[in-house]
Amino acid sequence: MEENKVRYGLTNVHIAPLTMKEGKIEYADFKSMPGAVNLVLNPKGEQTPFHADNRTYHVFNSNQGYDGTLEIAEIPEFFLTEILGEQKINGLLVENINAKGKSFAMAFEFDGDKKATRHVLYNCTASRPTLSGKTNADNIEAQTSELTFTAAPGPDGTTRAKSTLELQPEIYNAWYTKPVDPMAIVTKSTEDTKTGSQKKATGQQEADQQTKDSQEKEETEEAAQSQSQDS
Repeated sequence: MEENKVRYGLTNVHIAPLTMKEGKIEYADFKSMPGAVNLVLNPKGEQTPFHADNRTYHVFNSNQGYDGTLEIAEIPEFFLTEILGEQKINGLLVENINAKGKSFAMAFEFDGDKKATRHVLYNCTASRPTLSGKTNADNIEAQTSELTFTAAPGPDGTTRAKSTLELQPEIYNAWYTKPVDPMAIVTKSTEDTKTGSQKKATGQQEADQQTKDSQEKEETEEAAQSQSQDS
């Protein structure tokens, strides 16, 4: 299949709360966040030039992830409670200044002329969303909410991943189950290499055992001959 020539559309925004345990991130299952209107990710980082020999000798680039903005029709209740820390009290959804928010992973996809490209951001932190409204005029215009967030690198430095045409179908189809772990994907070449290494190791063990058995047999025969001569 050929690569996409164009990108358009935005759909399938999903959110997975995360927790940090012993320096590793653990994710809950994804939950759908319908109503996405627009998503913008601005790279976060700086370029620092180093000057020598009367010129720019080297440029240092820092990658600190992304500053993101998600425009959405309506922010679902689960995001307000599970991610932003709002509480449901007697039928009310209450925001408290002492509420502790949670970090999360975000998955989404852009359509393409060949196949949709699926993305995941592994370590996001959101700010409180904007809340606005305006009176109706001749035509009813839907109001949206805007959610700003930061997508930061995780403990291993990973910020985001996206699908390619070479991605295994089972991984692509399960994209919105849990955030995909790039290091946990086993490809056919990896399996072949692993199988070959296992066979090689097994063959070496068998050869070593045969050598050991042969040496023990020779030692036993020599001992028996020596005992016979002494007699």
